[in-house]
Amino acid sequence: RAAAATQLGDADRLLRQAQACFEDAAVEEPGNVKALGNWGNALLAHGQVKLSMAEAAVEGVEGAPPYERRAVEESAAALLQEARTLLTLAGRKFRGVYEAEPSGAKALLNWGTSLQLRADTLADQPQKALRALEGAVTKFEAAAARGVAGAPRGAGMALAAMSDLMDPADPALEGTLKDAVAYLNGALVEDPSDVEAQAAEGRCYQFLDQMFPQ
Repeated sequence: RAAAATQLGDADRLLRQAQACFEDAAVEEPGNVKALGNWGNALLAHGQVKLSMAEAAVEGVEGAPPYERRAVEESAAALLQEARTLLTLAGRKFRGVYEAEPSGAKALLNWGTSLQLRADTLADQPQKALRALEGAVTKFEAAAARGVAGAPRGAGMALAAMSDLMDPADPALEGTLKDAVAYLNGALVEDPSDVEAQAAEGRCYQFLDQMFPQ
């Protein structure tokens, strides 16, 4: 665990430096779309690292004394807030890239990824998480329609996550689950070894069988 924490700390430091460099380049050349995209990529990666740091912080906290558990939970909450801010900024950069070059569909994929990860920071705010995932699905579907690799998987994973947050009585739930399965099937055709996609698809099939038996 200590080694993992050290690696995350090193990544945090390096990405902070990379962010500063790409920000300087983007500010110096406001019309440089590549610099803006690089800045967004650094923010996205940094947000992922902060999210991983938050998850690592709470591992093993069960059974700890109350004062220690409280301190860890406060630290994790601060890291999640940092991740949320970084991912929000990343999404804005990718939106800027897409608006500057609408033909660059890869920006849609990255924009969707930033929204999907942002939802992961909102576990205590399910309605906000659901809205972030809805935005992610929109971006992923637009990217998938343009043939961007990875977009169907993104859409499927985001839809599967949405189904976990939706009210069981929501009439849109069945369609959401079926759409998730369809996208995940496509993703697994491309990469049958994708364990995460397999698990998400299996969960969707299970929910469909339980809630909407044929």
